[in-house]
Amino acid sequence: MRTLIIGDIHGCLRELQLLLEKVGYSASEDRLIFVGDLINKGPSSLAVLEYVKNLKCEVILGNHELALLINYENEKRVPYPKEYIEWIKSWPLYIEEDDFIVVHGGIIPGQSLAQSDPSQLVRIRDWQGQPWYEFYQDKKLVVFGHWAANGLVWRDNAIGLDTGCVYGRKLSCLSLPGRQLYQVDALEAYAPTIIKA
Repeated sequence: MRTLIIGDIHGCLRELQLLLEKVGYSASEDRLIFVGDLINKGPSSLAVLEYVKNLKCEVILGNHELALLINYENEKRVPYPKEYIEWIKSWPLYIEEDDFIVVHGGIIPGQSLAQSDPSQLVRIRDWQGQPWYEFYQDKKLVVFGHWAANGLVWRDNAIGLDTGCVYGRKLSCLSLPGRQLYQVDALEAYAPTIIKA
């Protein structure tokens, strides 16, 4: 069985469909995991949620979904049906297996995942002025998203899959255990190239 891990989608539904076609995804034979940030910036956030909810998959909470939940708790109004809010509430902050970890932002140096602040797990990029993964010494692979400006990160123990599809670049999928990379080109640049959170 393959484990397929897909980077930040940000409302790019057609590219997601093309990527799943390219990897030959099979619900009965593959485990499918998304690193979070399914929504915002791109053209089809609700359609992406609808599509992914009907897949046999797991989704990690991203910073955009965390912000959505916080906004919902504060104001009780968001641009998505409540069933999707409840579904997003069920997403974990990370998945940890014997041979890999999936998290949206990254690992906080010196802290266990269980002890880490959720907002840091979904938002971390730098630590003391350097990428967090420069401090990560464990051999277990961490697969993450969130950092489109960095593009594809490919290290022995850390792989970053936010390759900026919404900015007109690529949508990426990592297949484990073989560490095979699949990518499709964005059909257009949906968001300004100024890359923020």
